Amino acid sequence: MPLAALTPLAIISGCLTVAGVGMHLNHWLFTGEEGLWSRDRLIKKGYIKQ
Repeated sequence: MPLAALTPLAIISGCLTVAGVGMHLNHWLFTGEEGLWSRDRLIKKGYIKQ
């Protein structure tokens, strides 16, 4: 297969991977009780007022 035909596939799969990692990171950092910088945790620690 010519490289030009593979490039769009590589870009698409790269974007999907980045989106998947981004969603995972977003969940890990900002959502829920366990989120590193989640609102709940910051409120609990007293960094931000509710």
